[in-house]
Order: sequence, then structure tokens, then C-alpha cells
Amino acid sequence: MIVFQREFITPQLWLDILPQIAAHWSELNPSSDIPFNPDVRTYEECDAAGILRIFTARHEGRLVGYSIFYVRPGIHCRDVLMASHDALFVERSARGLTGARFIIWCDEQLRKEGVRTVSQNSRLDHDIGPMLKRLGYKPQEMVYVRQFTPTSKFHNETYRGRS
Repeated sequence: MIVFQREFITPQLWLDILPQIAAHWSELNPSSDIPFNPDVRTYEECDAAGILRIFTARHEGRLVGYSIFYVRPGIHCRDVLMASHDALFVERSARGLTGARFIIWCDEQLRKEGVRTVSQNSRLDHDIGPMLKRLGYKPQEMVYVRQFTPTSKFHNETYRGRS
């Protein structure tokens, strides 16, 4: 049986979660030239400030998944508590209904805290959008990403602004 729980950063949690974060990075970025190097100190500072929510999925005590959120009042709506998703990972062996159940459970924990909006991320090349839609999420924005290499020069020959 898989058990979901909220956890706080401890040395043991780091031992459990860092290999999962590395596996997650490798799965999503198999040929990236950007090195895996998580900012542990910022996670710890956010946890100490009460902003970070780490939810875990464990099978017989062994970590099989995690979901991390930043929870704080909105910058544009300071009276509304919002949860912004950082990462969701479930080991292949535990995927399927576990992922949906985990998201539902996390949402309920956030709702109990007074969170009014939850944003979830879904990469287009690892799309969980159909599952999120079935759970009641609605697409709201498209995020565009541009990556530069250390040697790239910034110029854009394809766009000429109109005067």
C-alpha cells in the first residue's frame, strides 16, 4: 500500500529524495547540457519560511514519489493563497492510478490550508495534461522556453519590429 504524507526537510528526507530528483531530471532532460545541481539551500530556506510543501508517496517506507509546491499569497492577489507547483515525480513502478490519486490527495491538503488556486506544470514532451483535465484542471497559459548555450550570441534575424 502506498501512503501519502506531508514531510519537512530533514537529513533523511534529503537522502531519500535527492536520488529521485536526479532520476526525474534524467528522465526529463536526457540530452541536456545543463547540469543537474539542485539548490538545496533555497529549498531549506523556503521550508523554514513556511512556503514549501513537500508531499511524498511511500511504499513500505520507501519513497516512490514526491510533489513539491510553493505556497504563498499571490503577488497580484495578496488576499488569495496560491500554490505553485515545482515538481511531481512518481517512479515508473508506481505510476498509473497512483499519480492521479496523489495529485487529488495533494490538492486536498492544500485546500485544507486555505489555498484557493493550484497551478500544475505539464511538459509537452511528458504530458500529464489529459489526467489534469480529468481532475478538474483547466489549461490557462502556455509557457515558452528559450535556452541559450554559454557560447550563443543573442540576435534575432527573424523578427523585425514595426516602427
